[in-house]
Amino acid sequence: MVFKRMLTSLMGEAFQAVRYRSIPDWPALEAHLRKVFGSTHSIGFLQTNLYNIKQKHDEDIKSFAARLNKSDAAAIANTHKSGARNAFINGVQTAIRSLLRARNFSTLEDAITLAIEEEEDIKNLNRRFYTNKNNGKNNANKKNIKCDKCSKIGHYANECRSNASTSGNTGFRNPINNRDEKPVVIKKEYQGQVRFCTYCRKNNHNIEECRKRKYNEQKRNTGSNEDENENLTTSQSNRTASEIKQNYVRVVTNFEEEHIICSSHDFDPQHIKLLIDSGAEMNLIKLSALNGQVIVNECEKRTIKGINETPIFTIGTIVTTMQINGVGVLVKFDVVFDDFPINESGIIGRNFLKQNKVIMDYNQNTLTIPEQT
Repeated sequence: MVFKRMLTSLMGEAFQAVRYRSIPDWPALEAHLRKVFGSTHSIGFLQTNLYNIKQKHDEDIKSFAARLNKSDAAAIANTHKSGARNAFINGVQTAIRSLLRARNFSTLEDAITLAIEEEEDIKNLNRRFYTNKNNGKNNANKKNIKCDKCSKIGHYANECRSNASTSGNTGFRNPINNRDEKPVVIKKEYQGQVRFCTYCRKNNHNIEECRKRKYNEQKRNTGSNEDENENLTTSQSNRTASEIKQNYVRVVTNFEEEHIICSSHDFDPQHIKLLIDSGAEMNLIKLSALNGQVIVNECEKRTIKGINETPIFTIGTIVTTMQINGVGVLVKFDVVFDDFPINESGIIGRNFLKQNKVIMDYNQNTLTIPEQT
Protein backbone atom coordinates (compact mmCIF):
# COMPACT_ATOMS: atom_id res chain seq x y z
CA MET A 1 0.00 0.00 0.00
CA VAL A 2 2.83 2.44 0.90
CA PHE A 3 4.66 1.58 -2.32
CA LYS A 4 1.58 2.23 -4.49
CA ARG A 5 0.90 5.53 -2.68
CA MET A 6 4.49 6.59 -3.28
CA LEU A 7 4.18 5.79 -7.01
CA THR A 8 1.10 7.99 -7.32
CA SER A 9 2.89 10.90 -5.61
CA LEU A 10 5.79 11.00 -8.07
CA MET A 11 6.08 14.24 -10.04
CA GLY A 12 7.99 15.73 -12.95
CA GLU A 13 10.52 13.60 -14.77
CA ALA A 14 10.21 10.72 -12.31
CA PHE A 15 6.47 10.49 -13.02
CA GLN A 16 7.07 10.53 -16.79
CA ALA A 17 9.69 7.76 -16.40
CA VAL A 18 7.22 5.35 -14.71
CA ARG A 19 3.96 6.56 -16.25
CA TYR A 20 3.54 3.75 -18.79
CA ARG A 21 5.46 0.99 -16.97
CA SER A 22 4.32 -1.69 -14.55
CA ILE A 23 6.70 -1.66 -11.54
CA PRO A 24 5.96 -4.36 -8.91
CA ASP A 25 8.27 -3.45 -5.97
CA TRP A 26 10.98 -1.15 -4.55
CA PRO A 27 14.03 -2.90 -6.13
CA ALA A 28 12.43 -2.75 -9.57
CA LEU A 29 11.68 0.97 -9.10
CA GLU A 30 15.24 1.71 -7.97
CA ALA A 31 16.75 -0.22 -10.88
CA HIS A 32 14.48 1.53 -13.37
CA LEU A 33 15.25 5.04 -12.06
CA ARG A 34 18.99 4.34 -12.01
CA LYS A 35 18.80 3.04 -15.55
CA VAL A 36 16.87 6.10 -16.77
CA PHE A 37 18.70 8.89 -14.94
CA GLY A 38 22.16 7.32 -14.59
CA SER A 39 24.81 8.91 -16.86
CA THR A 40 26.38 5.75 -18.31
CA HIS A 41 26.76 7.08 -21.87
CA SER A 42 27.82 10.30 -23.52
CA ILE A 43 25.26 12.92 -24.51
CA GLY A 44 25.95 12.36 -28.21
CA PHE A 45 25.31 8.62 -27.86
CA LEU A 46 22.03 9.20 -25.99
CA GLN A 47 20.82 11.78 -28.50
CA THR A 48 21.59 9.47 -31.41
CA ASN A 49 19.60 6.67 -29.75
CA LEU A 50 16.68 9.05 -29.18
CA TYR A 51 16.54 10.23 -32.81
CA ASN A 52 16.87 6.67 -34.21
CA ILE A 53 14.14 5.09 -32.08
CA LYS A 54 11.30 3.46 -34.09
CA GLN A 55 8.12 1.60 -33.15
CA LYS A 56 8.44 -2.15 -33.66
CA HIS A 57 6.00 -4.08 -35.84
CA ASP A 58 4.40 -5.96 -32.93
CA GLU A 59 4.80 -3.16 -30.31
CA ASP A 60 1.88 -1.12 -28.98
CA ILE A 61 1.93 2.63 -28.35
CA LYS A 62 2.36 2.29 -24.57
CA SER A 63 5.48 0.14 -24.92
CA PHE A 64 6.93 2.44 -27.58
CA ALA A 65 6.20 5.52 -25.46
CA ALA A 66 7.89 3.87 -22.47
CA ARG A 67 11.05 3.17 -24.49
CA LEU A 68 11.02 6.72 -25.87
CA ASN A 69 10.56 8.27 -22.42
CA LYS A 70 13.47 6.16 -21.20
CA SER A 71 15.78 7.54 -23.89
CA ASP A 72 14.37 11.05 -23.47
CA ALA A 73 14.97 11.02 -19.70
CA ALA A 74 18.56 9.86 -20.21
CA ALA A 75 19.35 12.75 -22.58
CA ILE A 76 17.00 15.38 -21.08
CA ALA A 77 19.83 17.62 -19.82
CA ASN A 78 20.94 18.50 -23.36
CA THR A 79 18.00 17.53 -25.60
CA HIS A 80 15.14 19.86 -26.38
CA LYS A 81 11.64 18.57 -25.66
CA SER A 82 10.57 19.23 -29.21
CA GLY A 83 13.14 16.69 -30.40
CA ALA A 84 11.53 13.96 -28.31
CA ARG A 85 8.09 14.95 -29.59
CA ASN A 86 9.25 14.86 -33.23
CA ALA A 87 11.03 11.54 -32.69
CA PHE A 88 7.84 10.03 -31.24
CA ILE A 89 5.66 11.30 -34.10
CA ASN A 90 8.13 10.09 -36.77
CA GLY A 91 8.52 6.72 -35.08
CA VAL A 92 4.88 5.63 -34.72
CA GLN A 93 3.09 3.65 -37.39
CA THR A 94 1.88 5.41 -40.53
CA ALA A 95 -1.85 5.35 -39.71
CA ILE A 96 -1.31 7.23 -36.43
CA ARG A 97 1.60 9.41 -37.64
CA SER A 98 -0.60 11.34 -40.12
CA LEU A 99 -3.12 12.21 -37.40
CA LEU A 100 -0.41 13.41 -34.99
CA ARG A 101 1.19 15.64 -37.61
CA ALA A 102 -2.18 17.18 -38.51
CA ARG A 103 -2.94 18.06 -34.88
CA ASN A 104 0.46 19.80 -34.36
CA PHE A 105 0.88 19.01 -30.65
CA SER A 106 3.07 21.24 -28.52
CA THR A 107 4.05 18.61 -25.91
CA LEU A 108 5.08 14.97 -26.01
CA GLU A 109 2.49 13.94 -23.41
CA ASP A 110 -0.45 15.22 -25.49
CA ALA A 111 0.83 13.35 -28.54
CA ILE A 112 1.19 10.10 -26.55
CA THR A 113 -2.32 10.43 -25.09
CA LEU A 114 -3.96 10.89 -28.49
CA ALA A 115 -1.83 8.12 -30.04
CA ILE A 116 -3.00 5.64 -27.37
CA GLU A 117 -6.65 6.61 -27.91
CA GLU A 118 -6.29 6.31 -31.69
CA GLU A 119 -4.62 2.92 -31.36
CA GLU A 120 -7.52 1.66 -29.23
CA ASP A 121 -10.02 2.93 -31.81
CA ILE A 122 -8.16 1.15 -34.61
CA LYS A 123 -8.05 -2.10 -32.61
CA ASN A 124 -11.78 -1.89 -31.84
CA LEU A 125 -12.58 -1.19 -35.49
CA ASN A 126 -10.48 -4.14 -36.68
CA ARG A 127 -12.02 -6.36 -34.00
CA ARG A 128 -15.55 -5.47 -35.10
CA PHE A 129 -14.63 -5.97 -38.76
CA TYR A 130 -13.21 -9.45 -38.25
CA THR A 131 -16.04 -10.39 -35.89
CA ASN A 132 -18.69 -9.44 -38.43
CA LYS A 133 -16.75 -11.16 -41.18
CA ASN A 134 -16.44 -14.40 -39.22
CA ASN A 135 -20.07 -14.28 -38.12
CA GLY A 136 -21.14 -13.87 -41.71
CA LYS A 137 -19.15 -16.95 -42.70
CA ASN A 138 -20.39 -19.06 -39.79
CA ASN A 139 -24.08 -18.15 -40.22
CA ALA A 140 -24.11 -18.50 -43.99
CA ASN A 141 -25.86 -21.72 -44.97
CA LYS A 142 -26.03 -21.84 -48.75
CA LYS A 143 -26.61 -25.55 -49.21
CA ASN A 144 -30.27 -25.05 -50.10
CA ILE A 145 -29.86 -21.81 -52.08
CA LYS A 146 -30.40 -21.90 -55.83
CA CYS A 147 -29.07 -19.27 -58.24
CA ASP A 148 -31.71 -17.64 -60.48
CA LYS A 149 -29.17 -17.09 -63.30
CA CYS A 150 -27.37 -20.40 -63.72
CA SER A 151 -29.81 -22.65 -61.74
CA LYS A 152 -26.93 -24.05 -59.65
CA ILE A 153 -26.81 -24.64 -55.91
CA GLY A 154 -24.59 -22.82 -53.41
CA HIS A 155 -24.71 -19.10 -54.24
CA TYR A 156 -27.04 -16.17 -54.80
CA ALA A 157 -27.72 -14.50 -58.14
CA ASN A 158 -25.64 -11.43 -57.25
CA GLU A 159 -22.66 -13.74 -56.57
CA CYS A 160 -22.99 -15.68 -59.83
CA ARG A 161 -19.90 -15.66 -62.04
CA SER A 162 -21.66 -16.72 -65.20
CA ASN A 163 -22.99 -14.30 -67.84
CA ALA A 164 -26.77 -14.01 -67.60
CA SER A 165 -27.24 -13.67 -71.37
CA THR A 166 -25.28 -16.85 -72.21
CA SER A 167 -25.89 -19.04 -69.14
CA GLY A 168 -28.56 -21.10 -70.92
CA ASN A 169 -26.62 -21.51 -74.18
CA THR A 170 -23.13 -22.52 -73.03
CA GLY A 171 -21.46 -24.30 -70.15
CA PHE A 172 -18.54 -21.83 -69.97
CA ARG A 173 -18.53 -18.87 -67.62
CA ASN A 174 -17.58 -15.40 -68.82
CA PRO A 175 -17.05 -16.32 -72.52
CA ILE A 176 -14.38 -14.24 -74.22
CA ASN A 177 -16.67 -13.35 -77.14
CA ASN A 178 -18.85 -11.28 -74.81
CA ARG A 179 -15.99 -9.24 -73.38
CA ASP A 180 -15.78 -6.79 -76.27
CA GLU A 181 -16.15 -3.22 -75.14
CA LYS A 182 -19.38 -1.52 -76.11
CA PRO A 183 -18.98 1.55 -78.34
CA VAL A 184 -19.68 4.91 -76.77
CA VAL A 185 -23.08 6.08 -77.96
CA ILE A 186 -23.90 9.78 -77.76
CA LYS A 187 -27.53 10.76 -78.04
CA LYS A 188 -28.43 13.09 -80.90
CA GLU A 189 -29.69 15.83 -78.64
CA TYR A 190 -26.24 16.00 -76.92
CA GLN A 191 -23.98 15.63 -79.98
CA GLY A 192 -23.64 19.38 -80.49
CA GLN A 193 -22.54 19.89 -76.86
CA VAL A 194 -19.91 17.13 -76.47
CA ARG A 195 -16.32 18.25 -77.11
CA PHE A 196 -13.89 15.83 -78.74
CA CYS A 197 -10.06 15.96 -78.69
CA THR A 198 -8.39 15.08 -81.98
CA TYR A 199 -5.04 14.49 -80.19
CA CYS A 200 -5.88 11.81 -77.57
CA ARG A 201 -9.23 10.75 -79.17
CA LYS A 202 -11.24 11.32 -75.98
CA ASN A 203 -14.37 13.30 -75.15
CA ASN A 204 -15.12 16.26 -72.83
CA HIS A 205 -12.20 18.50 -73.96
CA ASN A 206 -10.59 19.87 -77.11
CA ILE A 207 -6.98 19.81 -78.34
CA GLU A 208 -6.15 23.20 -76.75
CA GLU A 209 -7.06 21.78 -73.30
CA CYS A 210 -5.51 18.33 -73.82
CA ARG A 211 -3.20 17.53 -70.90
CA LYS A 212 -1.51 14.69 -72.79
CA ARG A 213 -0.45 17.10 -75.60
CA LYS A 214 0.84 19.67 -73.07
CA TYR A 215 2.83 16.99 -71.22
CA ASN A 216 4.46 15.67 -74.41
CA GLU A 217 5.39 19.18 -75.59
CA GLN A 218 6.87 20.04 -72.19
CA LYS A 219 8.85 16.79 -72.25
CA ARG A 220 10.25 17.57 -75.70
CA ASN A 221 11.22 21.11 -74.64
CA THR A 222 12.95 19.79 -71.52
CA GLY A 223 14.94 17.29 -73.59
CA SER A 224 16.12 20.01 -75.98
CA ASN A 225 17.21 22.24 -73.06
CA GLU A 226 19.20 19.39 -71.55
CA ASP A 227 20.97 18.83 -74.88
CA GLU A 228 21.91 22.55 -75.03
CA ASN A 229 23.19 22.50 -71.44
CA GLU A 230 25.24 19.39 -72.19
CA ASN A 231 26.83 21.05 -75.23
CA LEU A 232 27.55 24.18 -73.18
CA THR A 233 29.18 22.14 -70.41
CA THR A 234 31.32 20.28 -72.94
CA SER A 235 32.53 23.52 -74.50
CA GLN A 236 33.36 24.99 -71.09
CA SER A 237 35.30 21.91 -69.98
CA ASN A 238 37.72 22.13 -72.93
CA ARG A 239 39.62 25.42 -72.46
CA THR A 240 43.21 26.42 -73.00
CA ALA A 241 45.56 27.30 -70.16
CA SER A 242 45.45 31.02 -71.06
CA GLU A 243 41.63 31.01 -70.97
CA ILE A 244 41.66 29.48 -67.52
CA LYS A 245 44.23 32.06 -66.29
CA GLN A 246 42.14 34.91 -67.64
CA ASN A 247 39.19 33.70 -65.58
CA TYR A 248 41.31 33.74 -62.38
CA VAL A 249 40.88 30.12 -61.33
CA ARG A 250 39.99 29.82 -57.64
CA VAL A 251 40.26 26.05 -56.96
CA VAL A 252 41.63 23.11 -58.96
CA THR A 253 41.50 19.62 -57.38
CA ASN A 254 41.59 16.03 -58.56
CA PHE A 255 38.68 13.64 -58.25
CA GLU A 256 38.56 9.84 -58.47
CA GLU A 257 35.40 7.86 -59.36
CA GLU A 258 33.40 11.12 -59.00
CA HIS A 259 34.56 11.66 -55.38
CA ILE A 260 36.56 14.56 -53.92
CA ILE A 261 38.24 14.84 -50.53
CA CYS A 262 37.12 17.84 -48.43
CA SER A 263 37.94 19.01 -44.91
CA SER A 264 36.36 21.22 -42.26
CA HIS A 265 36.59 21.77 -38.53
CA ASP A 266 32.92 20.70 -38.39
CA PHE A 267 33.69 17.25 -39.89
CA ASP A 268 34.58 14.14 -37.86
CA PRO A 269 37.00 12.92 -39.12
CA GLN A 270 38.26 16.23 -40.48
CA HIS A 271 38.83 14.85 -44.01
CA ILE A 272 35.87 13.08 -45.67
CA LYS A 273 34.92 11.86 -49.14
CA LEU A 274 31.97 13.51 -50.90
CA LEU A 275 30.21 12.18 -54.02
CA ILE A 276 29.73 14.63 -56.91
CA ASP A 277 26.16 14.06 -58.15
CA SER A 278 24.76 16.51 -60.72
CA GLY A 279 21.43 14.70 -60.53
CA ALA A 280 20.93 15.57 -56.84
CA GLU A 281 19.52 19.01 -56.10
CA MET A 282 20.70 19.35 -52.47
CA ASN A 283 24.04 18.95 -50.70
CA LEU A 284 23.74 16.07 -48.19
CA ILE A 285 25.94 14.94 -45.30
CA LYS A 286 25.49 12.06 -42.87
CA LEU A 287 25.07 12.68 -39.15
CA SER A 288 28.08 10.49 -38.32
CA ALA A 289 30.36 12.75 -40.41
CA LEU A 290 29.72 15.80 -38.19
CA ASN A 291 31.56 16.89 -35.07
CA GLY A 292 29.58 16.42 -31.88
CA GLN A 293 29.56 20.19 -31.17
CA VAL A 294 28.01 21.20 -34.52
CA ILE A 295 24.58 22.85 -34.14
CA VAL A 296 21.95 21.50 -36.57
CA ASN A 297 19.06 23.78 -37.54
CA GLU A 298 16.15 21.37 -37.06
CA CYS A 299 13.58 24.00 -38.06
CA GLU A 300 14.62 23.57 -41.71
CA LYS A 301 13.67 20.02 -42.70
CA ARG A 302 12.95 18.60 -46.14
CA THR A 303 11.59 15.46 -47.77
CA ILE A 304 13.79 13.63 -50.29
CA LYS A 305 12.09 11.60 -53.03
CA GLY A 306 13.38 9.68 -56.03
CA ILE A 307 15.90 7.35 -54.34
CA ASN A 308 13.25 4.70 -53.77
CA GLU A 309 9.51 4.54 -53.16
CA THR A 310 9.88 5.50 -49.49
CA PRO A 311 10.40 9.25 -48.83
CA ILE A 312 13.36 10.20 -46.61
CA PHE A 313 13.14 13.04 -44.07
CA THR A 314 16.21 15.18 -43.33
CA ILE A 315 17.20 16.11 -39.76
CA GLY A 316 18.00 19.77 -40.49
CA THR A 317 20.68 21.95 -42.08
CA ILE A 318 24.18 23.25 -41.32
CA VAL A 319 26.32 25.94 -42.97
CA THR A 320 30.11 25.47 -42.89
CA THR A 321 33.27 26.62 -44.64
CA MET A 322 34.65 23.57 -46.43
CA GLN A 323 38.27 23.32 -47.54
CA ILE A 324 38.82 22.02 -51.10
CA ASN A 325 42.52 21.63 -51.83
CA GLY A 326 43.30 24.24 -49.17
CA VAL A 327 40.75 26.86 -50.37
CA GLY A 328 37.69 27.66 -48.24
CA VAL A 329 34.26 27.42 -49.88
CA LEU A 330 31.01 28.25 -48.05
CA VAL A 331 28.45 25.43 -48.45
CA LYS A 332 25.09 24.53 -46.94
CA PHE A 333 24.36 20.84 -46.18
CA ASP A 334 21.10 19.02 -45.42
CA VAL A 335 21.82 16.50 -42.62
CA VAL A 336 20.51 12.92 -43.00
CA PHE A 337 20.73 9.82 -40.82
CA ASP A 338 23.52 7.28 -41.29
CA ASP A 339 21.21 4.74 -43.04
CA PHE A 340 20.99 7.01 -46.10
CA PRO A 341 21.78 4.75 -49.12
CA ILE A 342 25.22 6.06 -50.20
CA ASN A 343 28.67 4.61 -49.52
CA GLU A 344 30.46 7.88 -48.73
CA SER A 345 29.89 10.59 -46.12
CA GLY A 346 27.79 12.91 -48.28
CA ILE A 347 26.86 14.37 -51.66
CA ILE A 348 27.81 17.57 -53.51
CA GLY A 349 24.65 18.42 -55.49
CA ARG A 350 23.62 20.45 -58.49
CA ASN A 351 23.01 23.69 -56.56
CA PHE A 352 26.65 23.85 -55.39
CA LEU A 353 27.94 23.10 -58.91
CA LYS A 354 25.78 25.85 -60.46
CA GLN A 355 26.44 28.50 -57.80
CA ASN A 356 30.22 28.05 -58.02
CA LYS A 357 30.25 27.48 -61.83
CA VAL A 358 32.18 24.23 -61.37
CA ILE A 359 33.95 22.82 -64.44
CA MET A 360 34.41 19.02 -64.57
CA ASP A 361 37.19 17.68 -66.83
CA TYR A 362 36.72 13.92 -67.00
CA ASN A 363 39.72 13.44 -69.28
CA GLN A 364 42.10 14.90 -66.68
CA ASN A 365 39.91 13.95 -63.65
CA THR A 366 40.02 17.53 -62.36
CA LEU A 367 37.42 19.82 -60.78
CA THR A 368 37.85 23.57 -61.32
CA ILE A 369 36.08 26.43 -59.53
CA PRO A 370 36.68 29.84 -61.17
CA GLU A 371 37.03 33.02 -59.13
CA GLN A 372 33.73 34.79 -58.46
CA THR A 373 33.36 37.98 -60.53
